[in-house]
Amino acid sequence: MVLIGAGSAVWWTRYKSLDCHSFSHCVRSSIQYAPPGSPQNKDASPSEPGRHAGHQISSMINNIPPPMEQREKERIASVARQAGDKVAELSEATLDTVLTTVEVLKAKLAEHRAERDRQQELLDRLQSRQDDRK
Repeated sequence: MVLIGAGSAVWWTRYKSLDCHSFSHCVRSSIQYAPPGSPQNKDASPSEPGRHAGHQISSMINNIPPPMEQREKERIASVARQAGDKVAELSEATLDTVLTTVEVLKAKLAEHRAERDRQQELLDRLQSRQDDRK
């Protein structure tokens, strides 16, 4: 159960970080290309060695999110734990409700069976009285 909650929490945070507006379609930010003949961004130029030029290009092409900080990881772990606990509570509550419903239905079934047996016994007595009169 905890794995389902943790997985749900991770999925939800990634879903929110991708700016998804519906469950079937996610919106990616578009890559801006420089028109031909215009000066290019120096940081993204592969010919000029720059700080993290390869990482910036890779991030632009693949739309990779920046590395998470430790606090963000802790927050996600906390949300995953809370989601797991909530799923466990909901599962227990659902099982209790189902069990209570089954017990009530079982009692009603026994009650109806007893009533049917009483009616059958009464019908048998009436038929035997009618047979005795004939």
